[in-house]
Amino acid sequence: MPRPGADRLIGSDNCNSEDEDLGGLKEIVLDSQSGQVACAGLSFGGILEMGEKLFAVPWRRDTANKRFVLDVDLDRLSSAPGFD
Repeated sequence: MPRPGADRLIGSDNCNSEDEDLGGLKEIVLDSQSGQVACAGLSFGGILEMGEKLFAVPWRRDTANKRFVLDVDLDRLSSAPGFD
């Protein structure tokens, strides 16, 4: 099965187990020692990248639906501190 390049994954949707939209994939962080994906950079909130927060989250891809899943409540993510 062909694997998508990073450029195809960036911008992919993220959701939680309640199927609520949690934003898009902004970055993929690699472990320089192993070469494996260490975590994903989730972009959440804001409009046209203004006011958005970034979060480093565990890498868990739902390949059947071509999206990423993060088991976190939408309200908790909204109030969580992120980074620029």
